[in-house]
Amino acid sequence: MTSRKKIQSHVKHNSNAKPLRPVRSYFYVIMLLLPIVILTSVEWGLRLAGFGHSYPLFISATGAEGYIQPNPELIKRYFHRPELAPNVSPDTLLFKQNKAQDSFRIVLLGGSTAAGFPFGRFGSITGQLQTRFKRLYPDKNIEVISTAMASVNTYTLLDITPEIIDIAPDLVLIYAGHNEYLGVMGVGSAYAGKGSRAANLLFLKIKDWRLFQLVEWAYYALFNANQAQLNPKDTSHTLMAQVAKEKNIPLDSPLFNAGLEQFEQNLGLILARFQQAKVPVLIGTLAANEAQQPPFASAPPIDFSTINNNLLTDSGLAKEQLEKLIDENPNAAEPEYKLASLYQAQADIPLALQHYIQASDKDLLRFRAPSIFNQVIRQQAQRYNASVVESQASLRQYNGGLIDHTLMYEHLHPNKLGYFVLAQTFVEQIIKSNLLGPVSHPVSEQQAWLDMPLSEVDIINADFKIKNLLADYPFSANPQKVEFGPIDSFEQQMAFNWLKGTPWLEIQQDLLTAYQQHNNLPQAAKIAGILFDALPHKPQLAIVAAKLYRDSQDFTLAYYYARKAHELEPQNVNYLLTLAQMLYQTKRLDKAIASLQEVLTLSPDHKEARYYLNQLSMQKKAL
Repeated sequence: MTSRKKIQSHVKHNSNAKPLRPVRSYFYVIMLLLPIVILTSVEWGLRLAGFGHSYPLFISATGAEGYIQPNPELIKRYFHRPELAPNVSPDTLLFKQNKAQDSFRIVLLGGSTAAGFPFGRFGSITGQLQTRFKRLYPDKNIEVISTAMASVNTYTLLDITPEIIDIAPDLVLIYAGHNEYLGVMGVGSAYAGKGSRAANLLFLKIKDWRLFQLVEWAYYALFNANQAQLNPKDTSHTLMAQVAKEKNIPLDSPLFNAGLEQFEQNLGLILARFQQAKVPVLIGTLAANEAQQPPFASAPPIDFSTINNNLLTDSGLAKEQLEKLIDENPNAAEPEYKLASLYQAQADIPLALQHYIQASDKDLLRFRAPSIFNQVIRQQAQRYNASVVESQASLRQYNGGLIDHTLMYEHLHPNKLGYFVLAQTFVEQIIKSNLLGPVSHPVSEQQAWLDMPLSEVDIINADFKIKNLLADYPFSANPQKVEFGPIDSFEQQMAFNWLKGTPWLEIQQDLLTAYQQHNNLPQAAKIAGILFDALPHKPQLAIVAAKLYRDSQDFTLAYYYARKAHELEPQNVNYLLTLAQMLYQTKRLDKAIASLQEVLTLSPDHKEARYYLNQLSMQKKAL
């Protein structure tokens, strides 16, 4: 073959090869897409077969069409076996699935303090804000929704943030940070996360994939990996007693810094997402018992017998000895606490506070957030245009500069007064933000205290919960049995029945009946209002509350509940007539006349409405 023919043959061969290149490209595309197609098919196959689980933040409310509520099984989404999840849940709180145009929706995020432990919803920030707004803005429809629950931290808050944005909140409130170390997925918890923070964030992204759940199930089944140390069916210990996996977390240790990084970065992501969604955020600084909560754990062990004697006889010498101990043991919490107590006894509150903070920061058992967390809150709030609610400062100021048992039950859960002050701080910040416009009716502190939606039964129940908490680790080395005690009153009997399993709704109905029978109208009205707040789709409850508040001469709240009853059943003549009466009592003559005219439109022969309309029309002419 000549060289010319060879060249022609080579060209011809190359020209024939060119069409193979697109084929190869398609082949590579198919090779890349094939695993995705297979995995997607497996994922949908598992879903269609009913394998796995998902726990949305909000679910339809049973028996209340058009209403949704926080999912009581939400905590289970963080466990490969849902039965291992602790027995905690958000409070049952119903709100409309389709947000009304005139509604202002507030959502609260946080842990057990945000949830109102030991009172629950009606002692919490949520319950108190809802009650305050009835007087402050009686003509506005304000929804206050809580997603808070015990034992969760910023991982849970970060995880549910998109679902909160989906319900179109007008304002978000955050009070969280005490559970970063020992809460679910906390760095020192028995319910620790999946490894590094990056691994935890990945888990939050893929936890709902059925394919991931299958692999997770297979892993635990085949290798019998270590299960969570908590047993939700263990009634011999409190949840607080069970969660402390890494009992000792020294200040500035790797585990401490991991918790700090977790809080800072998760909080930043949460605030960034709300900022991107243009949702205003108010975030509270964290408060705890400073002056009457000794450190849970301190190292090294120190013999204080000589110092304790000197505290009684020579405080100056005791002070020198304590300062020396602190120099020699810079990470020990107990000397700091004793020195703080000495300064407090000498009425030197600033120095006492300084050392109480050091004692809490050096406490090895991290059930209280370290002081640096409030710095993080302020820094991240400034970075993402959120507003800081200085709740810690308000609690200190209310109590003379130090937080103690006057405001806190134990290490960090407020008592009735503590929650009142905490809620007041958020209310003031909301009013200051002007998101709701000017206040219609200013409310005195005394009136707000009387309105607090807690009954005597709630107080008794809460006290018993705290007694149980204090009878177990870390407050007691061994769990102690707690007796309810003698039952000397109707309220004590109701609290006992509640603790023994009588449903909350039945307890409230019994209270309402009893207070009405004894002509205790203010308490009966409060209970009726609480019942309607729990069941906002029931106009019958609203009208009962309206009439009881009317009979108590509390016309502002009577008007509020009458308006709610009318909104739910606008064609109900009796509700409309009660509303007209309350409009008149709250000096809204024109609106009262309009409501009576509406009654006569619905029922032209209504003699009572005709009589009152004539009376009010004459009164208007005389003005």
